[in-house]
Amino acid sequence: ELFANALHGESPRSSKPLIKVNCAAIPENLLESELFGYEAGAFTGAGKLKLGKFELANGGTILLDEIGDMSPMLQAKLLRVIQEQEIERVGGTHPVKIDVRIISATNQDLLKLIRSGRFREDLYFRLNVINVHIPPLRERKEDITALAKIYINRFNRKFYKNVKGLTDRAQELLLSYEWPGNVRELKNIFERTILMAESEWITEDLLLPYFNRSRKGTEDLGGILPIAEMERRMIKKALKKYGVSVEGKQKAAKTLQISLATLYNKIKRYDIR
Repeated sequence: ELFANALHGESPRSSKPLIKVNCAAIPENLLESELFGYEAGAFTGAGKLKLGKFELANGGTILLDEIGDMSPMLQAKLLRVIQEQEIERVGGTHPVKIDVRIISATNQDLLKLIRSGRFREDLYFRLNVINVHIPPLRERKEDITALAKIYINRFNRKFYKNVKGLTDRAQELLLSYEWPGNVRELKNIFERTILMAESEWITEDLLLPYFNRSRKGTEDLGGILPIAEMERRMIKKALKKYGVSVEGKQKAAKTLQISLATLYNKIKRYDIR
């Protein structure tokens, strides 16, 4: 949807409407009338003319999101719309000419759907004039830091907070995650975290509850963990046992068999609070 907004906004059609339709969110029996509209009296409850999404987008752009979930019947109608550049309302008797640019999107493998008979090959080639592959967040992790700044500013305003940013350790945690939920998952984590934040910085401890599932998957591999993670956990365990006073840290350092200066350096490095 963000890409569709950008494409429409930078095009000669930017002064005209951008209409968005999620094909998976609308029941199949309603999607036809949503897309093409209906005439008064076309069916029970159709008291007056209703324009469909294609007519509302006339002169502009229509985004058909989750196109892979569209039924074969509607695929056939969409193919005719593209070929003839006209639509016919439900219950209508004459076609209506339209000038609409179509952007379609899917997270499914349309070629696989074609092979299984669930998507029309002729429609695929009509739609697939210019293909834009949007890589998942795990393949563009350099975006995470920039997105983090955007969401911190956004949710600071929403929740009247004053969070300044991420600690180094928290940022490392974000960059090490695979983000199966993509940008939406990242956004949700920042919304929850900033709502709960009591200090000016988002720390690793604030983020860890949301990554438990990922960490469990790592621990299940024979209990093997990165050495740095093992070290961090041992330091936290020692500090929990002996306390964070100077005397407690001296005892922790002695138990861990490291110098007090090394302990302080590692506490800072691992952002242990």
